Amino acid sequence: ARVPLAIAVIAALAVPFCFAQARNTALQESPLALLVFGVVSLTSVGLLAYALVFRHLPTAVRRSPYLIFFAIFAFARIIDLLISLTLMGVTDVMRDYFEKGEPYLKSSHGMAVNLWDGTVHLGLYIWMSYCLASARPHSKAALFWAGSMVGSCIVYMTGNVIGEYADHIEPSFLLNLPFMLVPVFYAWKIVSEDTTVVAAKRSPLSFTDYGLAAALLLLIALATFRMLVVINPAIGLTQHWATEVEPYLLSPSRYPEIQMLVYGFYLMPFGLLALLSLWRAPSRLMALWAWLFAGLVAQGQFGHIVASLAAAPQPPYNHVAAQSGMFWVANGLMLVVPLWYAWRYSTRVRVEPTQ
Repeated sequence: ARVPLAIAVIAALAVPFCFAQARNTALQESPLALLVFGVVSLTSVGLLAYALVFRHLPTAVRRSPYLIFFAIFAFARIIDLLISLTLMGVTDVMRDYFEKGEPYLKSSHGMAVNLWDGTVHLGLYIWMSYCLASARPHSKAALFWAGSMVGSCIVYMTGNVIGEYADHIEPSFLLNLPFMLVPVFYAWKIVSEDTTVVAAKRSPLSFTDYGLAAALLLLIALATFRMLVVINPAIGLTQHWATEVEPYLLSPSRYPEIQMLVYGFYLMPFGLLALLSLWRAPSRLMALWAWLFAGLVAQGQFGHIVASLAAAPQPPYNHVAAQSGMFWVANGLMLVVPLWYAWRYSTRVRVEPTQ
């Protein structure tokens, strides 16, 4: 129990750190200095966590580099939470960081993804550090986190480069790279160590399974249609959707466009495989991929919904009064179905201890 408690305490140090950074005028004058300061600060957090807690753990646990990463990332997630609270008007501690650090965070998308980071991702770091230190299985949480992180970084980093903030890229943009690479390696570790054993034959489909199959069909159709909306919003039904249902899809920030393309190119094919998997014997890899995509879509939908609502009062989105009912149906479906499938499919497999 010392490990998650220590990580939570070290993460909380981000609060005084941010206030100190906000009052350092030298950092605000040089984007490169801000990058160096960020790298040194995050490295110091990892060293502090190791010196105070991790070096006292058993050797098998102490040697895992991921505990260090979880401590560093949890610290960064508190900073993200303060960024989102600044954008929401609760505080102004991170206001100056937007000017020389990451100006693209001032978007509604930046507020939404940082809010997710500072709550859901922070909780996952504390839980996974506890599981890792106590040798508890946590493959579902880890894969959910990895999918969430990778999906978030793809949309965020690509949107920064090609969207309306492309001319404001600063060196601190590079601080995002570890948050994309580490989840990939950790997911690979989880998959390679997985001991899932599946039944040789499929079980008969229940009424719930048929309902899930229908929901997956709707998910596939919706992912394909919304991709068409952002690719060609000037034809028939796509024009109506882009103007009356989800005008935020055409935001010059390009974040929602990238999100819909991710759904079209990755979620839609996975939805087809998921649909077919209901009629086949359970697959170990399919069970693992299900939680990866559940995390990717949960983060993507949270970010898209919150960013859409935050942008709604601003032109040209303010003619859609409180968003339409179809907006909630479509986005609710996209959010729930991958989570439903991951949970349902995981009930078809069982885990045995390593021999």
